[in-house]
Amino acid sequence: MNIGSVLFAAGRGERLRPLTDRWPKAALPMLDVPLGLVAAERLLGARPPLVINVSHLAERVLESLAGMGAEFFVEEPEAFGTAGTLAALRARAGEGVLTCNADLLSDIDPSDLLSTHKESGCSATLAVARVETGADFAVSNKLVTEFVDRRRAPDVPGVAFLGMAFYESAALDRLPDTRPAGLGETLLADLARSGDLAVH
Repeated sequence: MNIGSVLFAAGRGERLRPLTDRWPKAALPMLDVPLGLVAAERLLGARPPLVINVSHLAERVLESLAGMGAEFFVEEPEAFGTAGTLAALRARAGEGVLTCNADLLSDIDPSDLLSTHKESGCSATLAVARVETGADFAVSNKLVTEFVDRRRAPDVPGVAFLGMAFYESAALDRLPDTRPAGLGETLLADLARSGDLAVH
């Protein structure tokens, strides 16, 4: 069965330690609501069916997000990474897949992102915010012109990726079959170089 969206919930949540030593970030309670539930409900509303990948403390994520009608994709013995997950699921992605990080707290409307994507004519579209430092990309006219490696250039202005995106099957076909693998180095830099990456 084809899938419409993927919630990335397998990560260790290193930036939220020590909280995430005992609780995976998708299950962290925010006003008694699991953090991942916010993004999961938006994805389900915009582009079902939903797959949620799990790895770190997987049982707690399963307990916290059970009953939504989502499918859980368990990654063992370690998380596949965002690119590894999409590569593993691409045969089920149909024309494309909407993705979101489980720790994204935002008022972004996925339907608006999908509209921007359709207008762009690109293979992928990322939700971004303008920043003075710590940019992930340089942009011009809603297109990414350059991928920025923040480890080497932390003070560059531009836009930061917020964690929600849409990838057409043509973009997913560029993914390597190695894992674990992140999206930045394996896909987004390549799309940026080819002028095939839009921003919302």
